[in-house]
Amino acid sequence: MANEYASTTVERDPFARGEYRRFTIPNGDGRESCDWCGQSPRRLYSYVWENDGSWKRVVPDRHRFCNADCRRSYRE
Repeated sequence: MANEYASTTVERDPFARGEYRRFTIPNGDGRESCDWCGQSPRRLYSYVWENDGSWKRVVPDRHRFCNADCRRSYRE
């Protein structure tokens, strides 16, 4: 999905041995919108939970958000 885009570590949980990574997805033409608020910014973000254990499990989030607050609100 978003593997071809640059990623940034957003949150790390040492007890769960994993981290949330944020992928920046360009939205220059404005065709896609945030799954929570409906805004159509120039950049959207997709989040992935990645374990750093020996079994290296990656759980992608198929939703796209304009910022971390929209993602948090969507999940709660």
